[in-house]
Amino acid sequence: MTVRVQGGPGSGKGTQCGRIVEKYGFTHLSSGDLLREEVGSGTEMAAKIKAIMDRGELVPLVCIFCNCYRTSTCKAMQNAI
Repeated sequence: MTVRVQGGPGSGKGTQCGRIVEKYGFTHLSSGDLLREEVGSGTEMAAKIKAIMDRGELVPLVCIFCNCYRTSTCKAMQNAI
């Protein structure tokens, strides 16, 4: 099952996701958290993502999910399946 939570900055997405995780035991993947983790890695892709973010543009979804598999969050999710 996939639950998708959308909303503007400060709308409570993280709060609601935390409650869903606590109540149902789901894995929470935040695109913002994934992007910040990637930018902090210092890779070539991180520099490209940072440049997109610095211009105020939306990072293509493919960048988020392709790099997701290298993160500890996604590795934990893969192990849970």
